[in-house]
Amino acid sequence: MNKTYILIVEDEDTQRSLLGGLLTKEGYKVKEASNGHTALQTFKENPIDIILLDYKLPDTDGLMLLKQFKELNPEIDVVMITAFGSIENAVDALKAGASEYLTKPIDLDDLLFKLKKIEEKKSLIHENRVLKETLKERLKSESFIYASEKMHDVASLIARVAKTDSTCMIQGESGAGKEVIVRVIHELSERR
Repeated sequence: MNKTYILIVEDEDTQRSLLGGLLTKEGYKVKEASNGHTALQTFKENPIDIILLDYKLPDTDGLMLLKQFKELNPEIDVVMITAFGSIENAVDALKAGASEYLTKPIDLDDLLFKLKKIEEKKSLIHENRVLKETLKERLKSESFIYASEKMHDVASLIARVAKTDSTCMIQGESGAGKEVIVRVIHELSERR
């Protein structure tokens, strides 16, 4: 069963109910809001994964609300929905941080496809983070073994260098462990 939480922000009751029913039937957990104020409150109080956001709302502009959602959670995925489809609106929504853009009337198959695509992206991002953390922990504990105070200094330097965007050059005699140091810097780096 799907555990993705979707917030539908739509002022048209019929459209909101239709979308909510469809998504619930598809296994999604659904919350609904008919205006920007209620949407923000619901977003703050619930673990929302994806937002379906109408471009025009009675109390606010959809783009402004999108920016507020992104300020609260920069990683939130928002699908902007509008009856006033234009290339300019789509570009504005995507620039403001929308993940996808749909026009009314909504093609339900297209909506489900886009939601699945967002879920897959979220899953890959989560898996990537878990793997990076696991790798960092493994590298910290296994890859670089040392006993002397000088090597402790080298390990500290490696940790500092890995956090920067600077290019570094490793020099040493053959067999000194230059490749090990390069690999540790690479694995600890955020640049990969």
